[in-house]
Amino acid sequence: MKLCYRFILLLFATTALAHGETNERYLIAAEAAPELRQRCAYDLIQQQLKIQPELEQRLLDPTHKISGKPWSYGTQTYCNRAVLLHLIAIQIKAMAEYGAIKDPQQIFDSEYGIGSKNHKDKGTINNPLSFWGHPVQSEILGQRSKFKALKVYHAFRLTIKNELIHFARQQPLEWHQSLPQQKLADILAFLKQHHTAASQELRQRLADYQLTLETLLQRALETNLLS
Repeated sequence: MKLCYRFILLLFATTALAHGETNERYLIAAEAAPELRQRCAYDLIQQQLKIQPELEQRLLDPTHKISGKPWSYGTQTYCNRAVLLHLIAIQIKAMAEYGAIKDPQQIFDSEYGIGSKNHKDKGTINNPLSFWGHPVQSEILGQRSKFKALKVYHAFRLTIKNELIHFARQQPLEWHQSLPQQKLADILAFLKQHHTAASQELRQRLADYQLTLETLLQRALETNLLS
């Protein structure tokens, strides 16, 4: 009986420790807006899935059709719940700490789920590379003009964007938690094997802006802004 009791205590302590580590990993730093600072981004997305259960289905099931809407997540769904929670949580944390979102109302939307009424880009919070600005413009593209940033984004969008999102969201949680260098190597290998022509086209377009494909992908991985 004592052994069983000790086992239960150990299990509880281990679970509590793991939850504490999870909270710390996704904790939004103090420089964020008051409504978000020191909150756990992981908990925010979990709470929203409870409020809006259909959202989880649309994010995980590629065959799911959104009632009354002409669009769905399709090939851009996440492979499982753990990956979904992780990627959206680190994106919430990054966007909050860059000051790009001020409160949870800017993260979740009753119609589009993740994002806002102005944007439904399959789980990305706010419009990445809109003309009006997004942290990814300066972090990934440097101090280029908005016009050049849009040119780079459209080159990316018209070549490998959807394929790359699909690839990344189908990788296990362990892959997403690995070092950026390993993920970059895997992505480049994937593009070389499956999308050689599109990758080469993008490389040529990026060269016009003194930007390499490797640099673009490396910065994207390091910022957590395009998860």
